[in-house]
Amino acid sequence: MSGIERIQSAFNTAKSQGQAAFMPYLPVGYPDLPTSLDLFQALADAGADLIEVGAPFSDPLADGPTIQAATQQALAHGVTSADCLATVRALRGRGASPYRTAACLRFLATKGSPTRNSAFDSSSF
Repeated sequence: MSGIERIQSAFNTAKSQGQAAFMPYLPVGYPDLPTSLDLFQALADAGADLIEVGAPFSDPLADGPTIQAATQQALAHGVTSADCLATVRALRGRGASPYRTAACLRFLATKGSPTRNSAFDSSSF
């Protein structure tokens, strides 16, 4: 099943149960890299339908102060785009909830197109 199909399935399941999908957001590396991996797993274990995995970036102006602060803390700990991809792969390997990545265009510009770069494989998303 593709990433899009997993996401659509989660929304369809919630809709068939008469509920909204629960889709929490957390930036990779907040409060630190190992803890964020545990938090993503805890969200899945608690019943999240989808989990939005945030790739921290230096200027999250469209985000509110809470996400900005969490993103800045992750960056202060040295979280990189490679860490974000590794985190998503680790989560996918655990077989937990569907994940949706949230990344700015700068992330793609530094890593290349998902169709042109092996860093983005189908197991990552």
